[in-house]
Amino acid sequence: MRIILNMTGLTLPRITRGVVLLVLVTVLVPRRVWPMERAELVMGTVARVAIGDPGAAPGAFDEAFAALRAVDATMSLYRAESDLVRVNAHAAAHPEPVGTELFALLVRARELSIETDGAFDITVLPLLRLWGAYPELAYLGPGSRGAVGFAGLRLDSQARTVNFHRQGMGLDLGGIAKGFALDRARAVLAAAGVRCARLDLGGNLAFLGGGPGGEWDVAVRDPDAPEKPLGVLSLEADSTLSTSANYARDFVAEGWRVSSHVYDPRSGRPVLRPLAVTAWAADATTADALSTALLVLGPEGSPAVLEREPQAGALFVEGRGPTRRVTIQGRLPRAWLEGAAAIRDRAEGPATARVAVEDAPDSRVLGGGQCDRPCMTERYRDVRRCQNRTAAKRKD
Repeated sequence: MRIILNMTGLTLPRITRGVVLLVLVTVLVPRRVWPMERAELVMGTVARVAIGDPGAAPGAFDEAFAALRAVDATMSLYRAESDLVRVNAHAAAHPEPVGTELFALLVRARELSIETDGAFDITVLPLLRLWGAYPELAYLGPGSRGAVGFAGLRLDSQARTVNFHRQGMGLDLGGIAKGFALDRARAVLAAAGVRCARLDLGGNLAFLGGGPGGEWDVAVRDPDAPEKPLGVLSLEADSTLSTSANYARDFVAEGWRVSSHVYDPRSGRPVLRPLAVTAWAADATTADALSTALLVLGPEGSPAVLEREPQAGALFVEGRGPTRRVTIQGRLPRAWLEGAAAIRDRAEGPATARVAVEDAPDSRVLGGGQCDRPCMTERYRDVRRCQNRTAAKRKD
C-alpha cells in the first residue's frame, strides 16, 4: 500500500510496509560529479570528503581533515591527553576548565537532553560500563546506573568549566561527536570558499550546497537484504543525515553483555526492539544525537521531540518480515521513493554510472551531473525558488 502525503506543496510517496531492524544509507556517486575526493582514518572510522568545485584549493582538504582530527583529539575516550578524559577524571572533584569547542558541544548536548526528556544523555558512560562497554579502557570505573543523569552536569559559561554533581559520573560523546566534527569540517570548507561538498564520517553525512538538481538523493538499504535498496530519501541542499540501529558489529564478541550499543539512560536498559532510525537536520550535531534519541523513544515517543526541532525529520524502520513498516515524522524530505526502481531512476543518466549499493559501506550520493551551480550559492531557504527560476529559463 502506498500513501501520498500532500503537505506545503510537497507530494511525498510513503510506503506503509517497510523494512526491518537495520537501515544503512548509501549515496550512489556519479562518475564525474566529484573532481576531488580524499579518504582518511579519523575517529576510529573512515572519513571521506568530496569536493565538487574543480577550482577549489587543494588545501581545503587539509583544513577539513584537520578539523575532524581536532575534534577527535579533544573528545576521544581513547586518547589519554584528550579534554574529555581529563574532564571524566577530575570534574567530580572540582570544576574543570575546557576549550571553546568542547564547551559548545556540551551546551548543545544538554539542550538536546532536555528536548528529548533524557532519551539522549551524554552522562550515560557509567551505564555503558555497567553493561560491559569499553572493556579495553581499564582506566574507566566499573559503572553505575545511579551516576547517570544530565541534571548532574554543571556547566559554567562564564568560567567555561565542567563539574559533576555526583561521584562516578562520566561523559561519552559517541552519540554526538561525529556530527559535531562534520559540522566543523563543513564550516571550514565553506570558509575556504568551497560551494559544493559531501562529507561522510562513518555513515554520518553532511552536505555543503546543493547536489545534482539542487538536492541530495540518499539511498536506504533494506536491512533484510543489504544488497537491495529499500528506497531513496531526497534531501534539501545543506542537509545532514545520521542513522542509528543495532547492526554491523557483534557487541557481545567485543565484551558487551548484550548485542546492543544503544541504551535508555532513563531505564538503564538496552534498546533491543527491531527498530532503526535515519534522522536528518540542518546540522550534523543535531542529526547525530536525534538518531540515537529517537531510537530510544521509538516512533510513538518521537513526535514531541521533532516538534521541538522543526528543521529535523526521521525515517523509522520497524519490525521484521511482512509486518515491518516504514514511517516518516517531523520535517518531510523532498521525496521518499520506494524500491529498486527508485535507485535505478535516480542513478541512471547520460553523465552517471550506476554504483551498486553493496559497494558503499555507509553512505553515498545518487544522481547525475555536476553540483547544482546555478543554485548552490543561494541560501538554504531559496534553493527551491532558484530551481524553479532556472527551470523556467530553460523552457524559454
